[in-house]
Amino acid sequence: MSKKIIISGLAGAGSNTALDALEDRGYFAIDNFPFFLLDKLLAESESGSFAENSLAIVVDCRDPEFPPPAHRLMEYKEKYSMEIIFLEADEISLIKRFSEHRRRHPLGQKNSLQDAIAQEKRRLAPVKDIADLVINTSNLSPLQLQRRLADYLKGDCLPGDLKINLVSFGYKHGIPPEADIIWDVRFLPNPHYQERLRSYTGQQPEVAEYVLGNESAAYFLDRLESLLMDLLPRYQQSGKAQLTIALGCTGGRHRSVAVTEELHSFLSRHFNNLTIAHRDMDRE
Repeated sequence: MSKKIIISGLAGAGSNTALDALEDRGYFAIDNFPFFLLDKLLAESESGSFAENSLAIVVDCRDPEFPPPAHRLMEYKEKYSMEIIFLEADEISLIKRFSEHRRRHPLGQKNSLQDAIAQEKRRLAPVKDIADLVINTSNLSPLQLQRRLADYLKGDCLPGDLKINLVSFGYKHGIPPEADIIWDVRFLPNPHYQERLRSYTGQQPEVAEYVLGNESAAYFLDRLESLLMDLLPRYQQSGKAQLTIALGCTGGRHRSVAVTEELHSFLSRHFNNLTIAHRDMDRE
């Protein structure tokens, strides 16, 4: 079921980080959306292809018409089952962030930074009062904010929400720089030394049987699959949107390809969002 989330709050409190985190989780993300168009967008999102997409929309004091009367926001919440996430931080933290990033406060054209923050807090108080989730980011790093959001949304997430990229490679061509986890499978039997198999790849059944049909391969895969089934949900709970697992052999043509194909077959029974690539399979 698609969700509709409004992200609002104080400038400098982390709306960009929150929006990026939701976009990584599959939400259609829109920043600085004009409030006068919100009703039309939400109505459109109820039908057609958009009905399948969850929305995350940042609406804040950069819009001169925001906030509206609280009752209008409540009408939208009830009409469209919309949720509001409100981000705030203490004055010292906000002043420090504006100083570090050298940004001007949206309400700071005619006010000091302190006065702009105080004015924004007063204006947005009705929004905070009806928010479904209020997060004070004063002492939160961007990663900690992402984890707070992941905790809030985890009831709506499936294991397949984590994007898992499987990559086979050859060590002689270099380690994939995007890899989060690397496994070396050079301990397995090498088809390169079998003349009848040398010209094949790990995608051929004959090569896969040669590489995987032994006690060492069975032992390795059994423990690797068990480990990943324990770890992958933990990566997702930490707020990670995607994970790249690389498996390497010498040339990236036989062993790593066969093991990666076997791992993909296993994980696809438990996770929905998988990709597989054999980076060096066609290289000499």
